[in-house]
Amino acid sequence: MIRRNELIEDGAGRAMVDVTFTIPAQVTDGPVSVVGDFNDWDPYAHPMARQGDGDHVAVIRFPAGMTVCFRYLAHDGHWFDDPDINGRDHRGGLIHIPHWDDVLDIDPELDAELDADLEADLEAELEQADLRRPGKGDRRSKTPIK
Repeated sequence: MIRRNELIEDGAGRAMVDVTFTIPAQVTDGPVSVVGDFNDWDPYAHPMARQGDGDHVAVIRFPAGMTVCFRYLAHDGHWFDDPDINGRDHRGGLIHIPHWDDVLDIDPELDAELDADLEADLEAELEQADLRRPGKGDRRSKTPIK
């Protein structure tokens, strides 16, 4: 089972999503790892923790908007996929990590219009305050401040 949790913002201002991977106890009784393109298919990078009920769980944080390819690797070298994947390619199962616009259900064309409107409003405010952003032209006086 795959559960995508709410979007969060990391300390650098990036949108991130914690994804919880769960394997029921009856699937395997030994160790299991989540491996994929996000961890260079390293079985030691994201081992799943066995819970009190026997389920195996791992929570991995991903940048919003990316698509992740992964598989599970059991202790006996048995590879298997999660039934909740969004698709599959030649490497394994694919899941899409939602982006802000996906979660908010914003039309991409409307989102681009809103971004352009916000940009124009910001430029107007900066011009009115006689400030300019670098690279946008500078109308400020070249007279040094005394």
